[in-house]
Amino acid sequence: MRRPIIIWWSGSRRSWNRPGPRRGPRARAPHPPAVGRPPAAARAWRWPWGALTVYGLTLAASLWVLAGGPRRLFPPLQPVTAPLGGRTAGPSSWAGRTLAALGVEEATARAWVEAALPAMLPPAPAPRSWRSWLGAALADLSGSRIHDLRQLVALALPVMEAAAARPLPAAAPLPPGLPGPEAVAPALPGDHGRVWAQLGSGPLIGIYHTFTRQTFGGGGSGYSTDWPRTVVQVGWWLAQDLHRLGVPVVQARVDNMRQGLLDAYHLSYRTARQILTWYPGVRVLLDVARGDNPDPAATTVELAGVRVARIAIVVGTNRLLPDPYWHQDLRFALRLAGRLEADAPGILEGKDGVSTVPYRYNQELLPADLLIRIGGPGNTLAQERYAASYLAEALAQLAHTGALTRGGG
Repeated sequence: MRRPIIIWWSGSRRSWNRPGPRRGPRARAPHPPAVGRPPAAARAWRWPWGALTVYGLTLAASLWVLAGGPRRLFPPLQPVTAPLGGRTAGPSSWAGRTLAALGVEEATARAWVEAALPAMLPPAPAPRSWRSWLGAALADLSGSRIHDLRQLVALALPVMEAAAARPLPAAAPLPPGLPGPEAVAPALPGDHGRVWAQLGSGPLIGIYHTFTRQTFGGGGSGYSTDWPRTVVQVGWWLAQDLHRLGVPVVQARVDNMRQGLLDAYHLSYRTARQILTWYPGVRVLLDVARGDNPDPAATTVELAGVRVARIAIVVGTNRLLPDPYWHQDLRFALRLAGRLEADAPGILEGKDGVSTVPYRYNQELLPADLLIRIGGPGNTLAQERYAASYLAEALAQLAHTGALTRGGG
């Protein structure tokens, strides 16, 4: 049976309702398979080893951090403002352990690097906690460290300041190469050539020289082992004047330059430590040296018609290495500079005669530990002699007022 055909007229356009096949997208030719590559259905599934490796390493590192691995592998650094109270049992970093194995002190290694590549040692701030900031602020305001019970008690009870603080104990026995207490070198000036020249019982001031071979008068290399022409002679004059003024003193005439300039501070550190070991009553350490300015006009002043070598006081800080006493060193330096300027106006170099440097210069041993530079290579020994006399007068006045027995404060 045939269906009727219905024709719809709409203007000039007609539509038919005759059923027919629907038009779909044109069939396309299949893509040819890639050469050497099997179809997707034929490829076997593989493990994503690269992603799994990265994920496993990340997970293992996270577990290691949570278990405290970095804390055990890299011990936390101690802020430079924190009081040390003494030397640690041993180096904790790989660099420290390497230097210890080679028998090289940290100060010597730093001097080597600084001499070869000065730009390699920029001041790097150490990490600080809120306790470190608080301790530094209290130390600046009160001059006392919050970890030092004796200083806190002395701050509350000023009468406690009359009790003298003991210096740091020695961390090691007499180092090899350091002369014994009875050692004698006939070429040394005074005291029958004794290396450890003690004047008076119970020395209060200890004098030593890092650069023992520095000479005066100009000419030559500026260094010599003819001790009466060196800074050792100036230190002996200073010791004699202090003893004459009633201040017991000891001068260590150990040649700390016997291994050269780079090792001088390493050897002088041992010398200073030995002074504190054999003479525990020492409250002031002075490293007496010569300045480097070759112009005599800048290092000389005329006082009472006499030309005198000028004096510079150098205070190390904790900018590069820890120094728990540098604030007290600075306070003592300012008191000494004030006394010198009052007795001999113009004898100090610079604005006030005191300069601070980022290096410690072995001044971390006592609260009154200073580097004293007298004159320069162009000054004469006579000018050095007058300067030593003025310095002794100022130190003796501080000693008689009790400033030295309070650790320089």
